[in-house]
Amino acid sequence: MNDNNEYVQQLLTEARSGSRESTKRLALILRKRLYAFVLRTTLSRETTERILQETLLAVLRQVPSYQNDHAIWPWVFGIAWSRIQDNPGQYQRTPVPQLKMPGNSTSAACSATA
Repeated sequence: MNDNNEYVQQLLTEARSGSRESTKRLALILRKRLYAFVLRTTLSRETTERILQETLLAVLRQVPSYQNDHAIWPWVFGIAWSRIQDNPGQYQRTPVPQLKMPGNSTSAACSATA
C-alpha cells in the first residue's frame, strides 16, 4: 500500500468525486499512519481504536469541503490531536516503573550521578 503524498492527494480527489473504493483506500492509509501516533499518546489500544474511529469519521465527513491546496497530514493529525484533547482523563498514562538493581539502592544510584 502506497502512502506517498501524491497518491493520497489522488485518493482524496477521487473520494471527493464519490468513489467508494478510493474512500476505503484513503481511510486505510490514514489509519495506518495515525495508529502509532495515537497509541503513543494514549498508551491504550482500546482508546486508540476509539479515537481513530472518531478521527476517520471526522476526516471523511470533511472530505467534500477539503481544499487540495492544504497539506493533508497536518490537517489529519490536527483532527486526531483534537480528538485526543477532547477526551482528557479518558486515557491514563502508565508511569514507568523504576528498576531496582540487586545490591544497589535507588538513592545511591541517584547520588552517584549528581
